[in-house]
Amino acid sequence: MAFRPDGLKDFQARVVGLIEGQDGIEADAEASDEAKGERRFRLRREQFLLEDAEEIDYYRSLGVDPESRQFPALHRSGLLSGADTTEVQAARDYWQSEWGVDIDPSFHIAFSAVTGGADVRVVPQSEYRTIWRLLNPGQSTIQAYSDKVLFSRLLPTSRQPVTSLVCIDGRYYDGDAAWLPHQSEVIETLARVGRGIIKPTSMDNGRGVDVIEHLGGDRLKLGSRETDLEDLAQRYRKNFMVQEIVRQHETLAEPHPNSLNTLRVVTLRWGGEVHHLLTFARFGVDGRINDNAGTGGLCVGVQRDGTLSDYGINEHGMIATAHPSTGTVFGEMSAVPAYGKVLDFARELHASVPYFDLLSWDIGVDPDAEPVLIECNFRGAVWLYQLAAGQPLFGDLTSELLSSIRPDHGA
Repeated sequence: MAFRPDGLKDFQARVVGLIEGQDGIEADAEASDEAKGERRFRLRREQFLLEDAEEIDYYRSLGVDPESRQFPALHRSGLLSGADTTEVQAARDYWQSEWGVDIDPSFHIAFSAVTGGADVRVVPQSEYRTIWRLLNPGQSTIQAYSDKVLFSRLLPTSRQPVTSLVCIDGRYYDGDAAWLPHQSEVIETLARVGRGIIKPTSMDNGRGVDVIEHLGGDRLKLGSRETDLEDLAQRYRKNFMVQEIVRQHETLAEPHPNSLNTLRVVTLRWGGEVHHLLTFARFGVDGRINDNAGTGGLCVGVQRDGTLSDYGINEHGMIATAHPSTGTVFGEMSAVPAYGKVLDFARELHASVPYFDLLSWDIGVDPDAEPVLIECNFRGAVWLYQLAAGQPLFGDLTSELLSSIRPDHGA
């Protein structure tokens, strides 16, 4: 598979230089070490908007919107260079025919640059939002499934991280939902955990996830800084949970042992069965504990036989063949252990959620090669999904699905 050999490490160094010289960084609600890492990676879109009129006209002639949310990453990484106008027109014609919309072909151009081959079935991010809504009509239940406390109780599997402590609107409960009205009981619970993972109950993309450690007495440690229960509650707006740390299989730990590296598995209920659409592995960077692309993590495609692709891509569209922290070469890694079991697990989980037809799952693999459910995702950066996996989201089901759910576009 062809790819652009731009070095991720060099790119990150350039990004850090930009950040240190200006204030245009998206601030997160949390001040944890993980949040700081995320702020260093994320840049405001306005920093990379085009000002060259000739360049703007060129992109618009292709149907590309230079003001779209994904454009800065794709443009700056070079993935929009050398667009093949024949391929671009074929993609626009396909979506006009199958979906009734003249789409922005940015992802088709980038897909061709990354994989070395064009595919008209690549799903544009703008149309994905509509497709997602049509496939998931039960949106009134999203809030329940998005709440991490409720989520762990709604999914019928014991293969999830053990929750030891929950704070809901300032009230504390143990893992069995027993109320802990006294601070001493909360501290005793944290002491039994020793060292665990803390996360806000209603945020996604790894925001606010950090390591929590009991230091003795009332003293706690959040990331690298000492804190106490009152400060913790204020920092997480009185809504958070503490879980035991999930141990992972050495194969997935190899590129970056500091983070829990998971598999993002996308599934679709269609035609009376749950289909596996695509999978990519996610690896953290720079010693951070989460693997999210939003904090600089790399996404590496997983093939049908469980082997990994020979490249990874991050949220800025930069490509790397080896992990920037450890030098692990993705194409030389062992296959995902018991990958078939992971896919069966994802299908079983989806079958137990009747409200949604299109979902993605973050699944870890423990030292015994058993899958562990970390969380369920309802939306996502589908452009990154497809570039990482090297395939269109819906694959061979694309035309059938589009023709079946196509809304009336006034044609």
